[in-house]
Amino acid sequence: MRNLQALLEKATRLQHITDHMFDLVALADPNGNFTFMSKSHECLGYQPEELIGEPVTVLVHPDDIPLVTRELNRFLQSGKNSQPVKYRCRCKNGNFLWLETMGKIIYDEAGEVRELLFSSRDISQRIQQEESIRNQNALIRALINSIPDPIFYKDLHGIYLGGNTTYATYMGMPLESIIGKTDYDLYPKKQADLHRTYDAKALRSSTGHRNEEWITYPDGRKTLVDVLKTPYKDHQGTIIGILGIARDITGLKKTEENLLEFNSLLELKNLELEQAMQLAHTANEAKSRYLAHMNHEMRTPLNGFIGFLQLMEKTDMTEEQKEFMGHMKHSASHMLSIISNVLDYARIEAREIHLEKQPFYPAEEIRMAIAPLIALAQEKSLLLHSDLPNNLPRQVWGDPQRLRQIILNIGGNAIKFTRKGKVSLSISCLESSEDHHLFQLVVEDTGPGMTEEALNKLFQPFYQGDDGSFRQTSGTGLGLPITKELVELMDGTIQVFSTPGKGTRVETVLKVGAFPS
Repeated sequence: MRNLQALLEKATRLQHITDHMFDLVALADPNGNFTFMSKSHECLGYQPEELIGEPVTVLVHPDDIPLVTRELNRFLQSGKNSQPVKYRCRCKNGNFLWLETMGKIIYDEAGEVRELLFSSRDISQRIQQEESIRNQNALIRALINSIPDPIFYKDLHGIYLGGNTTYATYMGMPLESIIGKTDYDLYPKKQADLHRTYDAKALRSSTGHRNEEWITYPDGRKTLVDVLKTPYKDHQGTIIGILGIARDITGLKKTEENLLEFNSLLELKNLELEQAMQLAHTANEAKSRYLAHMNHEMRTPLNGFIGFLQLMEKTDMTEEQKEFMGHMKHSASHMLSIISNVLDYARIEAREIHLEKQPFYPAEEIRMAIAPLIALAQEKSLLLHSDLPNNLPRQVWGDPQRLRQIILNIGGNAIKFTRKGKVSLSISCLESSEDHHLFQLVVEDTGPGMTEEALNKLFQPFYQGDDGSFRQTSGTGLGLPITKELVELMDGTIQVFSTPGKGTRVETVLKVGAFPS
């Protein structure tokens, strides 16, 4: 009775222990049928007694039954404790939990298998965590493999632990052949020594170490790379290795060298250009001095020649002699005009032409400019209509000589190219203020007109036109370019409108200073 009482007490204690265990404890007979199940099996939704007599695989997920059966047979054949087996277990509500089970064989006194002891633990949360870690690792792997630059990492002893596919491609070997090796296994000793030196510098710095170096790969290729190495830490903040990222800058370096070479060449060309511009400036100054000298040398005898012609006109001459005298006087005046135009354009090119600022009476200057135009029009049997309104300011500030020159050039040009019909010239005051007046000069003719192409070239120096009507007239082709420059010096504008066969209209706006009343 005493022994029986002791056994009952022991059984009660064991039952009490199993009832309060988190792990699932079960016993099965040698045939693999449950004979005992701890209270903790209630986590599956079953009462322990519901499963007594059922085979141990009754709750195993169908896909995991082959695994569990195989491990159970191996366990029974070995006669030793089993290794942990992971499988899915079906709950009463149809859900599945992950269990990890270990088995132990209990023998009787005769050495025969009396029963099987199984201890299981719910590892569902661990499985989920492991799955999450695997997914995160897969994401990290995908991220580093998507980076086009080579990435590698190694431990504190310089042993490579991994890298991305780009690094494997650069190394010319599978990543598996790199992992576990050191720089001395992959590179020449001199280069490997350099890598380890840079590793040490990176480990001593919180920001890592950056350097440029030529790398010789196992297949003999050489590239210039920019390498950044930084220490990486575990979850406790302890440095456990080195992370490196490299960038092939061979092409970039070549581009930099080419750019430096190009910049040097550009500086040389700029210097040559400056020297050429200086020579051109010197030559232009020499040309201007020469033209000024020639202008003086030619104008003096021409003026004398014209003076003698004027004296001869006062003597008795036949009609034929008078006609010859007129031709000679006209030719001399024309040559004098050409010389003046050439000199003016030379001054414009050299930026040496300036406007005078003096008071003058615009109506008088305009009449003086129109007078020779009337004579020129009469010579060609043309009608010259001029309109000079009364609302012009009495006195203004400006350059009267250049104003006359502009009127003469534009009006003379219209008369020159008009064979028959008329030329109209009008001047008006568009605007007046306390400090300036805007004059508008409009000249219209019934000449041959111009094409769009001719209009685009009209203000080019020495342009004489591309058709016969232009070439039938004399001149240097400098009158309009000079006029345009003078107009712009007076803060004005000049516009030409023309249609072939219908004549030409020139609109010019000039600014002159207001004279205090």
